[in-house]
Amino acid sequence: MLSRARSRNWSHWYVDGLVKRRNMEISLSMVPTDFPRLTNDVETAIFRVVQESLTNVYRHAVAEAARVEIVKQPEKVLIRVRDYGKGIPEELCGSSTGHGLGIGIGGMRERLRQFGGELIVSCAEPGTLVEAKIPAL
Repeated sequence: MLSRARSRNWSHWYVDGLVKRRNMEISLSMVPTDFPRLTNDVETAIFRVVQESLTNVYRHAVAEAARVEIVKQPEKVLIRVRDYGKGIPEELCGSSTGHGLGIGIGGMRERLRQFGGELIVSCAEPGTLVEAKIPAL
């Protein structure tokens, strides 16, 4: 679990580290820019969704660029990770069950379900879009 001090800037240090290690362009947008603190469990869930999504981009997408957006709305947090790679097979697009998408996607889905959240994996042209919604506790 991330400590409060460590989680405060996790998004920036994690994305910056990936950019340096993987030679991939990743943009990060957080709205609002002074993103409010959430419970440790919710912050950890958000981090794990971003981490697993970007790991999948690196391992499978053959992408040179990705975009991460984390948006705090009044009752929920939206997380979008979009890559511009080869994408997932069309028959798996929009999968709400996660069957055929691998262990990492299933793990993200289960983690979000603990909080009443959801995960949707969609085809994008080009690439893949992972969208997560989690109640802001």
